[in-house]
Amino acid sequence: MPGEHEKEAMNGSSNTDFFERFALEPYRRAGVAAGCLDLQNRHDLDVNVVLFAAFIGAPRRQALTIADLDLAQRRVDAWHQEVVRPLRAVRQRLKTGPVPRAHQSH
Repeated sequence: MPGEHEKEAMNGSSNTDFFERFALEPYRRAGVAAGCLDLQNRHDLDVNVVLFAAFIGAPRRQALTIADLDLAQRRVDAWHQEVVRPLRAVRQRLKTGPVPRAHQSH
């Protein structure tokens, strides 16, 4: 008997919508976001690529090759370099940096 994800796939949901729902379901569970951030920080992994691999492996019962993972990473690398890493650096700076000075008018 098909599970919820398999039913959605058979009902013609778009792959993008299906992936988004698949990825958000576990991400919202306690500890998963922190675990993903740990993978990201310790191993410089793109969380979306990790979730994509799980998406292919879990409901679809397929395996990605190293070449598949490399391709997925190359497809998101520019976004990761230009947007994700700078935003991550700002978030880390806000968490650990000094408190901003109060604005003083002259």
